[in-house]
Amino acid sequence: MYGILTEVTGNFDYYHNSIFIGGAPSTGASLTAAIRVTGTPTGTQNYDIRNNILVNAVSNTGTATGKNFGLRIATIPTNQASIISNYNVY
Repeated sequence: MYGILTEVTGNFDYYHNSIFIGGAPSTGASLTAAIRVTGTPTGTQNYDIRNNILVNAVSNTGTATGKNFGLRIATIPTNQASIISNYNVY
Protein backbone atom coordinates (compact mmCIF):
# COMPACT_ATOMS: atom_id res chain seq x y z
CA MET A 1 0.00 0.00 0.00
CA TYR A 2 1.39 3.37 -1.03
CA GLY A 3 0.18 6.96 -0.85
CA ILE A 4 2.30 7.94 -3.90
CA LEU A 5 4.21 5.40 -6.00
CA THR A 6 6.76 6.45 -8.63
CA GLU A 7 8.05 3.56 -10.74
CA VAL A 8 9.77 5.46 -13.56
CA THR A 9 12.84 7.65 -13.90
CA GLY A 10 12.52 11.36 -14.58
CA ASN A 11 12.14 14.68 -12.79
CA PHE A 12 9.53 14.63 -10.02
CA ASP A 13 8.44 17.37 -7.64
CA TYR A 14 6.31 16.41 -4.64
CA TYR A 15 5.39 19.55 -2.70
CA HIS A 16 2.82 20.23 0.04
CA ASN A 17 1.18 16.80 0.31
CA SER A 18 -0.45 15.35 3.40
CA ILE A 19 -0.50 11.57 3.20
CA PHE A 20 -1.85 9.16 5.81
CA ILE A 21 -1.95 5.40 5.43
CA GLY A 22 -3.01 3.03 8.15
CA GLY A 23 -4.18 -0.44 8.90
CA ALA A 24 -3.22 -3.59 10.74
CA PRO A 25 -2.30 -6.47 8.42
CA SER A 26 -2.25 -9.83 10.20
CA THR A 27 -0.35 -11.85 7.57
CA GLY A 28 2.09 -11.28 4.72
CA ALA A 29 5.27 -9.33 4.10
CA SER A 30 4.06 -6.40 2.01
CA LEU A 31 5.98 -3.12 2.14
CA THR A 32 4.01 0.07 2.82
CA ALA A 33 5.08 3.69 2.32
CA ALA A 34 3.48 7.13 2.24
CA ILE A 35 5.80 7.89 -0.73
CA ARG A 36 7.70 5.11 -2.50
CA VAL A 37 10.19 5.79 -5.30
CA THR A 38 11.51 2.78 -7.26
CA GLY A 39 13.05 4.58 -10.26
CA THR A 40 16.57 6.03 -10.09
CA PRO A 41 17.33 9.57 -11.32
CA THR A 42 20.18 9.74 -13.81
CA GLY A 43 22.24 12.59 -15.24
CA THR A 44 20.57 15.91 -14.43
CA GLN A 45 17.27 14.40 -13.28
CA ASN A 46 16.06 15.23 -9.75
CA TYR A 47 13.53 13.98 -7.25
CA ASP A 48 12.46 16.99 -5.20
CA ILE A 49 10.39 16.06 -2.13
CA ARG A 50 9.61 19.04 0.14
CA ASN A 51 7.11 20.35 2.64
CA ASN A 52 5.12 17.13 3.01
CA ILE A 53 3.43 15.49 5.97
CA LEU A 54 3.93 11.73 5.62
CA VAL A 55 2.28 9.43 8.16
CA ASN A 56 2.49 5.67 7.94
CA ALA A 57 0.47 4.30 10.85
CA VAL A 58 0.40 0.70 9.61
CA SER A 59 0.97 -1.63 12.53
CA ASN A 60 1.70 -5.29 11.82
CA THR A 61 -0.23 -7.85 13.85
CA GLY A 62 -0.28 -11.62 13.92
CA THR A 63 2.37 -13.04 11.59
CA ALA A 64 2.71 -9.96 9.34
CA THR A 65 6.36 -9.04 8.72
CA GLY A 66 6.15 -6.19 6.19
CA LYS A 67 8.27 -3.05 6.58
CA ASN A 68 6.47 0.30 6.95
CA PHE A 69 8.04 3.60 5.81
CA GLY A 70 7.14 7.27 5.61
CA LEU A 71 9.48 7.76 2.61
CA ARG A 72 11.05 4.80 0.82
CA ILE A 73 13.64 5.32 -1.92
CA ALA A 74 14.47 1.87 -3.28
CA THR A 75 17.79 2.67 -4.99
CA ILE A 76 20.16 5.45 -4.00
CA PRO A 77 21.54 7.08 -7.17
CA THR A 78 25.25 7.54 -7.85
CA ASN A 79 24.72 11.31 -7.62
CA GLN A 80 23.05 11.52 -4.23
CA ALA A 81 22.50 15.27 -4.70
CA SER A 82 19.78 14.39 -7.24
CA ILE A 83 17.44 13.55 -4.36
CA ILE A 84 16.27 16.65 -2.50
CA SER A 85 14.25 16.01 0.66
CA ASN A 86 13.70 18.99 2.94
CA TYR A 87 11.13 20.28 5.41
CA ASN A 88 9.14 17.03 5.51
CA VAL A 89 7.39 15.73 8.63
CA TYR A 90 7.42 11.95 9.07
